[in-house]
Amino acid sequence: MRNPKTILANPQAHCFGIGDFYVGLTTQLFGGTILPRGNDHRADIDHKTWNARFEVKGAGNTNGVGIFTEQLDEYLEELGREREHCFYAVYRYASRAHIPEERISRTPTLGALYKELAERTRELYIVDVRILNALRHRNGTGHLRRDNQTEEALWLWRRTLEEITATVPLLTRIVGFRQGHFKVIRSDIRTAYENFPMKFPATFIVPRTLEEKVQNRLKKLDRLAAQLTREPLISFD
Repeated sequence: MRNPKTILANPQAHCFGIGDFYVGLTTQLFGGTILPRGNDHRADIDHKTWNARFEVKGAGNTNGVGIFTEQLDEYLEELGREREHCFYAVYRYASRAHIPEERISRTPTLGALYKELAERTRELYIVDVRILNALRHRNGTGHLRRDNQTEEALWLWRRTLEEITATVPLLTRIVGFRQGHFKVIRSDIRTAYENFPMKFPATFIVPRTLEEKVQNRLKKLDRLAAQLTREPLISFD
């Protein structure tokens, strides 16, 4: 973590703080190298072992995650070039938006923001970009504002993420793969990030060729979790 006492003075700082938290958490859990902002490939993480790149998203339980279709198309076009796979890692946290004084967006320091996110992270979905492309063709798209313009976007709501796993066979057919090409893996993640204990369920929708590597990583996380000791949350308030 950068200086935990850094004051988050505006919405953009909060947004970057949330993004940095989940990108860092993803690399700690699954490995890979964080790519600098504005990199040519636009992804957040390069993962050589899985031959993949990751785009990381975080959103409150009451909000949808918007994915610009332009970005989705760029990732699809890059498949098979430098990396064989691309995944979206989508975290959802309890934002308690109905209690203004408890909104994550109002945490005053970076340390306080990380503490809130660690306590309130509720689930993780790691989904192959081709499954999301199939979802776009099946469900259609909406719109999202960026730089004062409205652009086409695929929206992932909580219900959408929950339903994806049940429709993997259908989505597999839509993108032209044989049944069984994608594997659904579920696991409970228990870890400590920046000294903050965390526990949440994770769902992976990945090619079957990566199943063994994902399972091996999850087994390693289980062994590491068994070594965790119960410690109080650190506060930087």
